[in-house]
Amino acid sequence: AKNNMIKDNIRNLSLYENAHPEFKRAFKIILDTPADQPDGATEFDGIKRMVQSYTTRAAAEKRMEAHEKYIDIQYVAEGEEKFFFADKKIFKITEPYNAEKDVEFYDSADFEKSESAEASVLKAGEFAVFFPDDAHKPSLHTGKQHAVKKILLKIPLK
Repeated sequence: AKNNMIKDNIRNLSLYENAHPEFKRAFKIILDTPADQPDGATEFDGIKRMVQSYTTRAAAEKRMEAHEKYIDIQYVAEGEEKFFFADKKIFKITEPYNAEKDVEFYDSADFEKSESAEASVLKAGEFAVFFPDDAHKPSLHTGKQHAVKKILLKIPLK
């Protein structure tokens, strides 16, 4: 199955601005967020921005998730983290879709052990875009723990 997931450096954002009607505005929100913006959620006319600071975790401590109503743009402002991703259809559901939280959780332990498991690293200045078919498990160690500051945008599907 083909993953729609996008990963790139923020300096290449012009390549993706037309991939979705809201992406141009979304990237501007990221670029306009000050480096010292405190953690918390803000809404910009339908796009939710969450600024998060945390330490990366072991894969066993996080769950594979996907969303139905929103596209995620996850931008790492500081630090680095690993994430796993795959088509959500390959996983067994461990927690059915919760419409209120717009999230479904999956068992990905076997997948992560397999040779075909896809993982990627986001370094400072890089972003990933996860579409509704893209199950993802972010915020993971890259060999060692990192302190991460992330800007997460939730873009409503039109």
